[in-house]
Amino acid sequence: MSARISITTCTIALVAITGGATATDGNLYTQGATPFSTGAGVTTTQPAPSVVQVTATATNAAPTGITWSMGWGCPVPGSEIASVSWSALRYAAPSSAGVQVTSNGARLWAEGDSGMPRSPAGGRGYGVSLPGGICDLRLEMVQRERRQQHARVWWIGSPSVVVRDVTAPAASITSTPANWVPGGQGSLRVAWQATDNFASDGIAGQRVQLSGEVRWAGTPGQGQHAVDIPLDGVPDGTHRIRVEVDGDGTGAAAAESTVRIDRTGPETGEVTTTYPPGSTKPEVSWSATDVTSGLQISAAEVNTAVDGSQAGAWVTAGAAGPASAGLRVTRTVGSGLADGVHTWRVTARDVAGNVTQQPAPDRLVVDTTPPTIDMQPIPSAWTSTLPLDVMLRDNLDGVLGLGDLDVEVNTAADGTANGEWVLMIHQAATPGRDVMAVPLVGLGDGLHLVRLRLHNGGPFSQVLVATRLGLVRTDLTPPDLARAVLTAMSDGRVRMTWSADDARSGIATVRLQWLDGETWRTVIERPASNGSGIVTLDPALVPDPTARMRVQVTDVAGNTRGMEMDPAPVQRPGGPSGPAGQMATEAREGLLNLGLTNADLETVEGQQYRVATLRAGDTVTVTGRLTNAQGQPLSGFTMVARQDARDLAVGITGPGGSFALQVTPTRSGPIDVGVPDGTTVIPVPTGPAIAVRLRATVTLMASSHSAVAKGTPVVFTGRMLPAPGTVGGRKAIVLEWLDPFRKVWRPVVNARANADGTFRVPWRFQASGLTVPFRVRVPRERGWFIEPAISRIVVVRVR
Repeated sequence: MSARISITTCTIALVAITGGATATDGNLYTQGATPFSTGAGVTTTQPAPSVVQVTATATNAAPTGITWSMGWGCPVPGSEIASVSWSALRYAAPSSAGVQVTSNGARLWAEGDSGMPRSPAGGRGYGVSLPGGICDLRLEMVQRERRQQHARVWWIGSPSVVVRDVTAPAASITSTPANWVPGGQGSLRVAWQATDNFASDGIAGQRVQLSGEVRWAGTPGQGQHAVDIPLDGVPDGTHRIRVEVDGDGTGAAAAESTVRIDRTGPETGEVTTTYPPGSTKPEVSWSATDVTSGLQISAAEVNTAVDGSQAGAWVTAGAAGPASAGLRVTRTVGSGLADGVHTWRVTARDVAGNVTQQPAPDRLVVDTTPPTIDMQPIPSAWTSTLPLDVMLRDNLDGVLGLGDLDVEVNTAADGTANGEWVLMIHQAATPGRDVMAVPLVGLGDGLHLVRLRLHNGGPFSQVLVATRLGLVRTDLTPPDLARAVLTAMSDGRVRMTWSADDARSGIATVRLQWLDGETWRTVIERPASNGSGIVTLDPALVPDPTARMRVQVTDVAGNTRGMEMDPAPVQRPGGPSGPAGQMATEAREGLLNLGLTNADLETVEGQQYRVATLRAGDTVTVTGRLTNAQGQPLSGFTMVARQDARDLAVGITGPGGSFALQVTPTRSGPIDVGVPDGTTVIPVPTGPAIAVRLRATVTLMASSHSAVAKGTPVVFTGRMLPAPGTVGGRKAIVLEWLDPFRKVWRPVVNARANADGTFRVPWRFQASGLTVPFRVRVPRERGWFIEPAISRIVVVRVR
């Protein structure tokens, strides 16, 4: 640096020269004039702030040594004086004085004042570069010889040095996250300190790197700094944080640390629910792990809502710590939870604080209450079928339903449990009332202990079981029919006599039947009791007098026995005679109005009928009024309800000509009502005739509701009413299954019911992994005058 100083422009001011380092680009700093000192034999003035005038008077022996001196040092540690500069001008002839630059007393540069320009010439600029490491520097004027000297004046202008910064800044990281950085945190805070011997002026740019990638850059200077580093695109794991601080012309500083990032929750899996055999407490299982920060805890949480929703509170049902990472954890639950269906989930937390929640695919069943059986007392009468009237319930039957119902009867005939238990029914139970008649096949007569076992629905069906006991008086032995005779009477009627007894339940009914091909058809049926009996009947009731006949008795328990006989010689009267003939003659021209309870008016082939729909075995009331052609009541007349030449009921008209008959139909179709006139009844009704639509009933049971493909067959059993033997022999039935794809019922087996209505159909499954609904259908059939029927559905699971 140089300056041209014009002496004419200098204004002398007696002030001290002071100065300091001035920042520049890079690591060089200018330090101006500093205080100076004056030696013997000279005076100094300061005509301008940056100008020093040194005056020496004429002398015969000028003393040697330093006459004027200005010094500099390093302003801060880690720096050095790189160069010194000044300008000089003399006002007299050259002398033995000169200028020198020294450091710690050693001369680094020197020149006599002869090198200075003499006024009025302009001043000369001086610049001396210095070796490294200089921190003590002086600019001096020196008298080199002791001799006579003339008066002299020197001007020293703008003395200064350039200080070089040779020390890089310092950097240290003061703060990074001590723990794992979790998910949901998009940045992390880094704090550091940057210092330099020249403060902020010695520091250039600063950067923060994360795993080698610059994530922040700036020029904040010296001091404590902190920034939030974005984590976009940064994977989980341990990463290097590096802070770099550049010097301004010097080297750079750096500091490093590490941060741990885990923004991914733990992995969970194997979430299952199991129900150990013999226990009412379920088990839940799961696994959890975390490959970054590590698993802290995992837990099964169950919602207290009992309807399978999440409306309740979440409670911890089991937990596991870090040692369970990667392992399958199983915990037993149920304590403190109300009966019901519960939603549950697995919650896992890692060391970083990330949480994963995985809902369980299956709901959790908590059930500690067995089902209940409310059973009506079993009637004390002798029976061949077990009548049951039960109410089946469970506190969770609305969501779990019920399991299987087992009906067992002990073979001991004394009402004890000393015999073997025989399974009579094993079927899926339905909540609510169930009325059933269980055939008591294979037992001996006597008093038998009955046991009902109702299994809970859901997973605890083998643990939660309700049991009820009862007694049934069993009579499976048909009655003894000692004698049965048909005798033709003189008036043309037929007398049926018999003698029968039953040791237990007693005789209930007797019926006369005739053989129609291969089917026994009933002519008449009457109540009876033990001992002998006589029934007189109109021969017109027998359609074929040449057919074989039999008398059949039934005991109270439902057992039957029959005795066949040859047809009796039947005399059919040629026409009406006597009182009966007179009644028929008078009634033939009469008027008859009929009624039928719970009937609808229908037209069939142009004929109007009152039609009632009944189940087989039900009774319907036929009412009517018989008058003569003038509308006057005909009282005391015999009225009969007849179907297929079979009398169903007989009554007498009252004083007003009215009557009521209790009729139990045996088939669908018209019922003829009127005054008997041989094989017909008269008169033709003046209004609608009457008819019934009789529906069959059918029950269905399965020997097991669980089967193995190609294993032991499942046997489907049941009974239909009316029994085919009473109305025409065996009857076709169809076992059907529900096609799971087309949702239509398809036939499985075409079978036939026995004469007593029972059937037995075995079936072996070929496919596995199915749940198959079954039912039995009683179809329409030519010659079968009963409406079709469908049984209840039985479900079989095939393993």
